[in-house]
Amino acid sequence: MARNQSGFTLIEALIVVALVAIMLAIGIPSFVSFMSRYRLTATSNDFLSGITLTRNEAIKRGRRVDMVPVSGNDWKTGWILFIDQNNNQLVDSGEEIINQHTAMPTLVNIAKATTSGNSCTTTTGIPFYSGGKTSIAYAGTGYSQTNTGGFLAGSMQFRDGTNTRCLIINSLGRPRITGS
Repeated sequence: MARNQSGFTLIEALIVVALVAIMLAIGIPSFVSFMSRYRLTATSNDFLSGITLTRNEAIKRGRRVDMVPVSGNDWKTGWILFIDQNNNQLVDSGEEIINQHTAMPTLVNIAKATTSGNSCTTTTGIPFYSGGKTSIAYAGTGYSQTNTGGFLAGSMQFRDGTNTRCLIINSLGRPRITGS
């Protein structure tokens, strides 16, 4: 009488393990690259959204609105949007905070950049640093401006591994992202 057996043989199990190992070897590097691009895109888009909100709030309120790093001159620590009543680029007691963003992912780096068309090259210095302060501000007209009232324009590069994106603010204050 033949017995009906079920299960896998050792050879079948080893073939499945080998196939899974091959698929992981192919898939993991692609997944790591995907996560790097996703983190970079999400971070740069969050920053762009902060700038856009700063501009929109300035237009809506008809007055200057500032976006400054949470801590010192480092945008990676996050940023705060607020009505700067005394134009010192610091959140003082009684000044209205419109929005605050948390710190950026540690793997994403930020650098001051110069642009030519859609190409972005890092330079030395702090992005959007002027007169001893780091800030991005918009007047009630929607134009970007420095603390002294001049127009604010510039660019910064976001980098995660080999992936980069560049944020550019033109002389009229329009922000845009280029790159991957």
